[in-house]
Formats: sequence, structure tokens, C-alpha cells
Amino acid sequence: MIGNAEEWFMTLQARASQPVGVPEPRLAKVIPLRPLPDEKSMQPLRDATELLGEVLRASLDEVPPAQLRRIAAAIIAIGSGPTPEPAWADPRAAALAEAVLEIHGPLLAESRRLHDRVYAAFTDVIWDVPAHKLRCRRASWPLVGVRRKIAAASRTRRAPKMKDALRLLREAARCRAEVAGAQSLLIRHLGAFDRGPMTDVARAGAALAAVIELQKAVGDQLDPRRLEGLLLADAFTAPEVTEPALVVQIELDRFDEPVCEVAAARRRAATAQGLVDHLLARQNTTAAVPS
Repeated sequence: MIGNAEEWFMTLQARASQPVGVPEPRLAKVIPLRPLPDEKSMQPLRDATELLGEVLRASLDEVPPAQLRRIAAAIIAIGSGPTPEPAWADPRAAALAEAVLEIHGPLLAESRRLHDRVYAAFTDVIWDVPAHKLRCRRASWPLVGVRRKIAAASRTRRAPKMKDALRLLREAARCRAEVAGAQSLLIRHLGAFDRGPMTDVARAGAALAAVIELQKAVGDQLDPRRLEGLLLADAFTAPEVTEPALVVQIELDRFDEPVCEVAAARRRAATAQGLVDHLLARQNTTAAVPS
């Protein structure tokens, strides 16, 4: 009986080296590599968070780590990408600009692609050719002076293949006309990104997406006027703003494992070890009592 009790206690002691309810492989991975942070190790993260809070005029001390990481990533995206339009600091203005890009984006992208091809072969003089002649499909009209105009606009100073050139110019002219019809809308909502038929939709979309992501990440604490001032000053490219955001990302990466999970595992391990110590103490006390 005593031998069985000793084996039982030995089994309990062996199990106590692992937390109750936590698989052994995960414990070996989590606990040695992800120690619980102390006050000193958390100080850089607190300082960087406080700086970002001052920049945005928001209280970020109680923000969850996932949201804080999202804010830092959005700040870095704004600073490393095209400078956004300051008016987009207002979520309503950003939503309208997003709708404009969604509606007119395909047209603008096609127009930019066609005009890149046009300007690769011709200079601006090509648009001196009357539009109605570009739409004309008679084979004889290019011989009446227009061929010379197209050759003069060519970057090689030689007349290109008329059939290919006319097809390209017709498509580009169509896009120019459609973009001109939406010009006032583009100017109002895209600001400096509006370049008519040469608007770069990708750059405008990237800048707008970064601003919207920051607005969503900050949430109810967003101060549109403060954000507008930061965009006007191009503050997101300043080291005083980008460096704290990078520190936040680095420090959060250090504590990537759920700290609460590690703490709970250690509490369970301590509880199991305490049970074994108590049982061993009782066994020793019983053995010391004379029969």
C-alpha cells in the first residue's frame, strides 16, 4: 500500500511540472520564450503610446493591443505613401472621395493607360488634330494634311501606322471627353490628385485608404480638425511621429503571445505544485506518527 502511495505521489509530482489542462508542446513553446512583461520592459511601449496619443489628441492608454497596432500601422502607411488630401480628414469627405473613386476609378485608370501610350509615341501637339477628323473613317482624309500633323506630333518625326495610331487616338479622345464631363466632381473630391485624363487612381486610392484606415482605427476619439492640421503640415513624414509608431509595432511584436494565457498557465502550474507539496507534507507527518 505504501509503495502504491509513493508511486501515486511521484506521478502527481511529475504532472505538476506541466500546467493542468495545457498541452506539453504549447507550454514548452510559450513559457520559456514569452516571459511575463514587467514594468521596466513595458516602459518603451507606454512612452511611444503616449506620444502617439499627443499627436492624435486621443487617449490611447486603455486601447487594446490589436487596435494600437492598427493605429501605428496606419500612421506609417500615411507617412510612407502619397500625401493625402487634407480635406479627407473629415470622415464624410473621405467617404465621398471613396465613392467617387469607386464610380469613376475604372474610367480614370483606362484614361491614364491610354494617355501613357499616346505620350510614349506623340507629344502634346497631337491634340491639335481636330477631334472630328479623328472620328472620321474615310480613307482619303489623312492624305489632306492630317498625316503631316500626326507625323509632326510623333516623337520620331515619322508618320506611324495610321490604322493603329487612329485607333489609339480615338480611344484616348473618348476617355478625355468622358473625364471632362466629371471634371468638377473630381476637382472637388480628389483635390491635388485630380490631373484630368492623367489622374493616377492607384496613388489617390492608396492615400485615401491610409487615411480611412487611421480614422477607423482611432474610432470615436478621432479629432478631424487635428487630423486635418497634421495632413496640412505633412506631419506623418516627421520622425517625431513615425518613430513612436515603429516603436509601438516593435514592442507589441515582443509580446505577441497572449500574456493572459501565459499567466493562467503559470497559476495552474503553481496550484498543482502546491497540491503535491501539501500531500507530501501530509505523508511525512503520517509516517512520523508512531503506530
